[in-house]
Amino acid sequence: MSEIYDAIVVGAGPGGSSAALGLARGGANVLLLDKFDFPRDKPCGDFIGRQAFQLTLKLGVPAARFTEYPPLTGIKMKTPSMRDLDIPGARPGASSRVIPRTVFDNALVELATTAGAKFKKAHAQELVLQDGQAAGIKDKQGNVYQAPLIIGADGWSSVVARSMGLLLNDKDTTGVAVRAYFEGVKGLDDKVAFHFPETILPGYGWLFPVGRYGCANVGLGLIAEEYSKNDKGNLGELFERFIAQTPALAGAKMVSPKRSWPLALGWQPNRPLVGPGTMLVGDAACLVGPLTGAGIYPAMRSGLTAAETALQALSTGDYSVTNLKSYESRVRREFRWRLTAESKAQHWLRDPKHMDWALCNPLHLPTSLSNAITTNLLFNLG
Repeated sequence: MSEIYDAIVVGAGPGGSSAALGLARGGANVLLLDKFDFPRDKPCGDFIGRQAFQLTLKLGVPAARFTEYPPLTGIKMKTPSMRDLDIPGARPGASSRVIPRTVFDNALVELATTAGAKFKKAHAQELVLQDGQAAGIKDKQGNVYQAPLIIGADGWSSVVARSMGLLLNDKDTTGVAVRAYFEGVKGLDDKVAFHFPETILPGYGWLFPVGRYGCANVGLGLIAEEYSKNDKGNLGELFERFIAQTPALAGAKMVSPKRSWPLALGWQPNRPLVGPGTMLVGDAACLVGPLTGAGIYPAMRSGLTAAETALQALSTGDYSVTNLKSYESRVRREFRWRLTAESKAQHWLRDPKHMDWALCNPLHLPTSLSNAITTNLLFNLG
């Protein structure tokens, strides 16, 4: 016998949990589906930017949940020409942090379920349609969950997007990344470190401190198009080379398996974000920064916006594309300019000379002003 809901959210990451939270607080009977139980590991750089962190607190997650993960105090960079930059934080006590997704995502899922959302472990297989309209989700066990509204928050290979015929990712708008956790990393001091080797531009390597115990999330991210042209080895080999060539990792111990993942990099102007009874949020909507790979704040904001649109549709019983288009319009207004700018910058910064120029205060601003601009830009992402 099918379970019946007002709305179903597929995927319980930050975007899906935010959507489920908004729906539950609005009085909807909402099901939050994910193929994993929580807490669960999620391959990611774990960087939670200022906007995402402040929104998380505003939604009601207590700051005490994250006391183990201190605010970041600055940024270290190694340019393509091997120049070292050490940039102090723009504001002491800034709220950008590195929080494992095991911890961060679980806090949001718990917030949503406390508000009344029902969480269920189920691997979504396909959208159920009735007369061309979304009518539910079928999982891989053959169970059917019925609802007139489906929100796809299920990432790069979104089942909801595929069922809508909206998987438009190509190599130029797809990133690939790999990360592992290390102990005994030297010299981070609550600062995030970015390395820009010529071989992977406009991608970068990172060392992000996790907690106060010399543990770090270490990774490498690059554009799939550039990776496919790269004759320096496969992704794992590139990662091993990065580890070997990074002094801060000398003597450090890898304490987790390497995990890799794809990234749906925005902006894709021809990609619809809504269908009959469906909306896409977060990575499923390609809201990941093409230059930075940051996507948590856009995921959360788009999830909350989708929830507001869904509540309005539930109140009228109108789940048509025309009625749901307001969601797409709002998301485009909020994120199109940033993602388009990142895309243009990403293409320009593929040249190592351009990257060096951009990183080394090309406008010759006072050092304090240049540092403030850099840290505010980077710490607001994520």
